[in-house]
Amino acid sequence: MATAEHASGNPFDVVRRVGQLLREIAATEGQSGKAVQKVRYLNDLAKGLRDNDIALAKLLNPLSALRCLCIPIVNANGAARAAALRALRYLMVTQELHDAVLDIKLDIFIVRSLDQDVTKEAERLQAIKLIRTMMLLQPLNFPLSFGRAVVSIAESTQDSLCQSALSILCELAVLNPRMASMCGGIRAIHIGIVANHNNVMLQRLQKTYGTSIPMAAPLNEFMTLTLLRLYNTPETRRYLRQDIEIETMMAPLLDVHYKHSAESADGTSQQAKNEKLAHINASQMSMLTMFRTWQGLMYMCRPSEKSALQAFIDVLPYPEEGLQMAVMNVIFSIFHLKIPIDTDDFVEALATCNPSEFQEEWQLDQGWVVEEARALLPRRSNGSRVNMMDQYHAVVLQAFLSRGMLERLVEVALSKVAKVSVMATILLGELLHLANTLLPIEMACATHSLPTLVSVATDFRGDEERRNRANSVINNLDYLHQRKKDPLLPNSLYLETMLQQFQQGEIEKRKASRAPDWMPQDTDEAQLAKTIQRSNVLSDKEYDQWDWPTIDSIFRMPNVNIKRMEEQQPKFIRRLVNFYMPRKMFSHLGAVQENRKYSAVGLQFFAFMVAGLVLSDEPPKCLMDLLTEISYNFTYLHHPTRTVFSASSVTTTLTRDYFLFLGKLSTTSYGFQMLERFNIFRAFLEICETDLSDREELQRLLISSLDFSRDGHNRIVLTKLLTNTSEAMRLYATGHLRVLLRAKVPFFHTWCLEMLVAQLCDPSHDVSNEALDVLDEACEDEACLHTLVTLQPSLLHLGQPGRALFSRYVTINSGLKLLKSLNFIDEELGRWFSKENKAYVGIVEYRLAQSMTSFKQQPEGQYTRRSATDRHLAGSRELLVPIHFYGQLAQQREGFELLINTGHIDYYVELVNSESPRTNDQLLEVKAAIWALCHIGVTLWGLKYLTDNGTLARLVELIETSPVCTLRGTCMLALSLIAQSTPGCDALEQYDFRSVRHSSDALWPVTLLHTPSSTLEAGSSSAHTSTSGHHLLVSHTYSDNTVDGSTSESGDEAADTSVSSALLATPNRGIRRSVSSADSRTSVGLNISTASMQLDDGEAFSPEESVDASSGGISVATPTSRLQSLRSFNSTTSAVSDSVHQFNRTRTQPAAMVSGKMALRRKTSNPVTRKGSIPHLTSGTAAFVGVCLPSDINRLFEMEVEPFSGALADVLEDPLGLRFDTFHSVKDCVLCVHHPSNDSDLYESAQIDLDTEMEKGPQPRSSYKSKDTSKEEEEIDVTKFEGRLLVQRDLISCISKLSGAVGSRNNQTQIMSIKDKYKFICKDLCLYSQVAGLLEYYHFRIHVRRFVQHLFDEADFSSIFRSSARPGLSELLMVESGD
Repeated sequence: MATAEHASGNPFDVVRRVGQLLREIAATEGQSGKAVQKVRYLNDLAKGLRDNDIALAKLLNPLSALRCLCIPIVNANGAARAAALRALRYLMVTQELHDAVLDIKLDIFIVRSLDQDVTKEAERLQAIKLIRTMMLLQPLNFPLSFGRAVVSIAESTQDSLCQSALSILCELAVLNPRMASMCGGIRAIHIGIVANHNNVMLQRLQKTYGTSIPMAAPLNEFMTLTLLRLYNTPETRRYLRQDIEIETMMAPLLDVHYKHSAESADGTSQQAKNEKLAHINASQMSMLTMFRTWQGLMYMCRPSEKSALQAFIDVLPYPEEGLQMAVMNVIFSIFHLKIPIDTDDFVEALATCNPSEFQEEWQLDQGWVVEEARALLPRRSNGSRVNMMDQYHAVVLQAFLSRGMLERLVEVALSKVAKVSVMATILLGELLHLANTLLPIEMACATHSLPTLVSVATDFRGDEERRNRANSVINNLDYLHQRKKDPLLPNSLYLETMLQQFQQGEIEKRKASRAPDWMPQDTDEAQLAKTIQRSNVLSDKEYDQWDWPTIDSIFRMPNVNIKRMEEQQPKFIRRLVNFYMPRKMFSHLGAVQENRKYSAVGLQFFAFMVAGLVLSDEPPKCLMDLLTEISYNFTYLHHPTRTVFSASSVTTTLTRDYFLFLGKLSTTSYGFQMLERFNIFRAFLEICETDLSDREELQRLLISSLDFSRDGHNRIVLTKLLTNTSEAMRLYATGHLRVLLRAKVPFFHTWCLEMLVAQLCDPSHDVSNEALDVLDEACEDEACLHTLVTLQPSLLHLGQPGRALFSRYVTINSGLKLLKSLNFIDEELGRWFSKENKAYVGIVEYRLAQSMTSFKQQPEGQYTRRSATDRHLAGSRELLVPIHFYGQLAQQREGFELLINTGHIDYYVELVNSESPRTNDQLLEVKAAIWALCHIGVTLWGLKYLTDNGTLARLVELIETSPVCTLRGTCMLALSLIAQSTPGCDALEQYDFRSVRHSSDALWPVTLLHTPSSTLEAGSSSAHTSTSGHHLLVSHTYSDNTVDGSTSESGDEAADTSVSSALLATPNRGIRRSVSSADSRTSVGLNISTASMQLDDGEAFSPEESVDASSGGISVATPTSRLQSLRSFNSTTSAVSDSVHQFNRTRTQPAAMVSGKMALRRKTSNPVTRKGSIPHLTSGTAAFVGVCLPSDINRLFEMEVEPFSGALADVLEDPLGLRFDTFHSVKDCVLCVHHPSNDSDLYESAQIDLDTEMEKGPQPRSSYKSKDTSKEEEEIDVTKFEGRLLVQRDLISCISKLSGAVGSRNNQTQIMSIKDKYKFICKDLCLYSQVAGLLEYYHFRIHVRRFVQHLFDEADFSSIFRSSARPGLSELLMVESGD
């Protein structure tokens, strides 16, 4: 028997064996008892085709091979059909074969296999795989018959192939949206987004693998993204019914009485509740996906009465708990906020939103301290790179606020359902905080008013219970605000200890504030004894009865040392030592959050003993006892049963924290001497050795505990771990260098950079990439960048990330000279102009997609769903703009001139100013041009260049008028680069764009509102005047007492005086917004004399009408220290910002606020015209957040609605292509295609076959009562052509009526009556071709298609291909083998 197994030799031998198999397959047709052998041949053929598809595509004649596979595809045996379909799929490698399959009408039989019953799973699976292969091979020639069959399966949620069908439709909508719309695929995607949760296959998988299989519509995110891709451009937008089909995915959330279908469960049964919850979950994911894309935002936020966003917000107050919680969950996820747990306790719910709450990725055997630091510690940045997520959040937030989101949340917060009220209050507080930090002050000033909440809280004539709830909401908001002021404490003691070592600041202040009020400043023996007695250590042997906070405070008492304690309180010390002794109580406690206090006190205890080493030449006995026992356990690391440091103990108990205690000793020279004295450091080196490489948990604990700020033996340990034989450990150690960077270890650039540069040559790709990423972050510090230029590491072998880091050299003079000497700049400019600028667009959009979707890419390249907690982590809220070579080069004036001389910038300016892009390639070029121009616009000379040629005006025009959604989004993100500096903000203000004017690291921003005067000239003496003459100090928060770590002066009187002087010292300046109170708890009003201040237009400003605390107004008060801290502001940039405005565009200030609802009133100002030019200054401008928004956010969302034109009737005049007055069409008949002749001859042969079939029946001659109204009572003789034609016409008419739900059962009965009476009628192959045309051009449900296909089960389809001659081997081979 022939076989397809091949050797890796001559490809002619392979194709010859495959050809022999094809001939055997054709030869076995019609032979009895050959079914099993044929299936074996087909499987061998499929294997040969799969393994050698490229060689066979060149050497095998695909058309001849197709002739051999036609007969088994229509074979009566299901296994043979499945094997033949599989073989044809592997053969389908050329477009010629694809067209041949359609020419011979083989697609009809492929569809027939797909329409089989669910019991024939293998055949259906091979059919749908073949359909997908043909679609990917030639999507623009995808047959409508395939589309209809796939759509029918996609709409059947109980079908096991539903997921596969929906995936194919999504791919088809991307590759050929016209065909997807014609076959109803887009409609099926809309329905599947909500209905796909009930898929049988998913339920089967969940029963097998447990709840780890996601049940909430795993494909609905991809399906939603597919639809949004169609919505992006006007060419594909017309295939969507925007106000009909798109709303179906939002219906479960927006329609309170939503019912998916007539088959859905009724009433209040558990099944009905489960179905409703599943639909809501699917709709949640779909809504979240829409809000996280520019296309979805454009659709949701359309400024019309039918705005989906308005409906989404208006459904919040509806008193149904499930809908309210679902909508709020979506809002939490949109802004990447952690969703609180469902509880009635506000404090408990708020605690779960703490970013420091333990996460699964922080376990010892996973990311440990490296992942914790990555999530909690801020990036080491100088503010030069914009966080794109800030711009996105600002756009969405302003869209929400402009449609009354805060007032709706207030209504929900006043709900009687406690847990709904708690969640709404937390969400309200988070949105207020985001508005305070992300929105320009002109927009954020209106957010903190909340008149409804204040009105209810002060309504003493209304409902007392409702008033109490309002006051509770206000108190909770204040509590949330106070918690926002707290410094972010790490979860683990390891990271907290590290920060204490390097940042003796915020954490120490926080921990000091926890000390008891009774703790004296000086301690005598009586006070010490009394405190020890209060700790219960002497009176109770049970450690859980001890007062551990008091024990901790004892070690912090002044004038108390270990020598004094051992002499005066030996019992107290002895019991503590016994508790912390290895193999005693401490080492058996579980490593859970509740036991963290024992480790914290133990760490303080070791610090207390280390401090005593300085006071005495002899170390404390308690310390020696502990170190002796610890050292003993280290000597048996190779024997897990004899040491306390076994893998299980270290992973699950507090035994791990002995490393933390020993790390405390390594912070001082005296402590390190103790480590050497007891051979503990030698044990550290043994842990780093290769024979303990399987104990990575010990190595992670070791590297996370030691103090590397001191040069010495600790850094030897770090070096050994960086060069460890284990790739996982090297990767972790390299990541730990990032921890040191963010923890601000002293002199990082002098010693850590050398280690990172060495890691670039690591054989592991992951390790070198991690080192490269840490270096990229480190180079935000100019000292690190200078050191890196000095080291001159090899970076180009690392690909594009290495070249990006190498290009950062041009931002400093030494680096620019180095790259010019290497001729790197000219080469890189050519690369960026030819391809890298376009690739940059892909990088940005890829990273945005990574941050916005619920899937993340694993190191192996696969995509997996994020965990439930990881989806809402604050870490995903940071997405920095990638490095752009043009932007780096433009930071130096010399580099900017080099860039201009190339002519690239002029080309991009012309490209942006040209007409809107029509194709995807043109769109990509325009996006690349926008990013390139805005990157150079960060600098002053680059901004002047863009303003001179009108590029800014063009970008604003694209934002408002471009029909491409993603192009608008690109412009918004790119403009955020320009909004980083004061001149850039002033330039954008001329186009009615407001910008955030504070840095990204400002926890409680204090904004300098700048109102430039047109009379100022660049370089004039007025540019160096006092800041108070040109700026007004404004704080976004209504209660704050610290700014950037500085404490304000106490006392309301001083605060009021400082503010009054600041305001009165600002003549002819408009009051933009009230200033925050100096008090941290309550708002303090502004005490200004009754004399009115004059505004810009001379209107009197009265303090009585400016501040209304009862209505939620924002009080005006600020500490003097804040004003003084801003004296050093460089007013040169203020003068430059006056001359940047040369656009001659008018801007109207917002109208006056309603008195009593806002703190201050503003009056519309006159248009301002700016003149002048930007002088050549250095690039050292203020680094703002980089957020800019149009004053009217609706300008971003206004877009023309494209009329729908995607139906089949819109593209075909005669959808059927068939007429009832003719028997059949030759070109559409599968029989006539294979047996060509004139119509009369063909009919005569068909007539003979029909007569033969009738002679076999019980009634050789009969009559038929036609359904034709013209011959309703006339008896038709079906032995004649006319009679048979009428029967066929009535059969086709009944089948066509099955496409509708009404009367389907009656039509099926009529069809079966016709078939039972005339069995020959459903054996006619010409009639089957006509019925196949109905299935192609009309939409039928899957059960109807199966019913229609079963009508022709007795037809002999193999007779169509049986007359084909058996091809010879020479016909199968396109070239001779040379034998």
